[in-house]
Amino acid sequence: MSDPVPPLRTLTMAVATALALAACQTTPTAPPVLDLPPPTLAQLDLERWWTSFDDPTLNALIDEALANNLDLQAAMAGAWSSPRPICSSRGRTSSRA
Repeated sequence: MSDPVPPLRTLTMAVATALALAACQTTPTAPPVLDLPPPTLAQLDLERWWTSFDDPTLNALIDEALANNLDLQAAMAGAWSSPRPICSSRGRTSSRA
């Protein structure tokens, strides 16, 4: 017959298993309480939000970008009126000489 497992070994394994399972449990944490000012969305100018930085260089760059920006309809009109269409009627995009 085989020797029975010593009681001390069984107790050690039980305690180790209980500790391992207890270590997996997490404690609940409450979210931090933030002291934030009330939202002031009504005061923001969302059309020109970058002007709140009071940076003349940034204002000039964005004004230039808005003045020289082509919209999607103008870009599509230029693509469809090109002498060599981007997509052929068969749906291929490969070019043939």
